[in-house]
Amino acid sequence: MSLQVATRDLGEVALLELTGRLDGGPGAAQLPNILRTLLANGCKTIVLDLAEVPWANSLGIGGLISSYALAKDEGAKLVLCSVPERVLQVLQICGVVPGVFDVHADAEAALARLG
Repeated sequence: MSLQVATRDLGEVALLELTGRLDGGPGAAQLPNILRTLLANGCKTIVLDLAEVPWANSLGIGGLISSYALAKDEGAKLVLCSVPERVLQVLQICGVVPGVFDVHADAEAALARLG
């Protein structure tokens, strides 16, 4: 299943709910475009909810890293939540968790920490 992204505007925070495989395929190209729009509109905090992402590879993780860098360049914070164990393992193997990404148990925990 190609990656789908649903955006929820929560005031000063944007919650992006990702669904599908995070593999760098055609669907993944929409993530940077969505981020650019959010950042251009002044959003400074973005939470990526990965609860419905059953699988990721290094290309998909590369897309997440690019998204993180894009947010950071604009002075925004990007965090992850609800990361399935299998995806978390790939993030750890790629060396970005811990280190690059803050990971929260769920959206509520992320929002509480960021709020």
